[in-house]
Amino acid sequence: MAKYDINGNLVGEIYPVAEGTWALAWDGKYLWTIQRTCESWNDPKIYKIEINNDSL
Repeated sequence: MAKYDINGNLVGEIYPVAEGTWALAWDGKYLWTIQRTCESWNDPKIYKIEINNDSL
């Protein structure tokens, strides 16, 4: 997953917690993802990711 500024420049990246991101949501404090462990497993999980530094 990547973070871009308003000009389209890459300003940060994080490694996904699992394979196969199905959805992302930002609630103003946490990034929420729905992912699977790998492509062939049907084991959806919800992850809450804390962003420690969201400055540009």
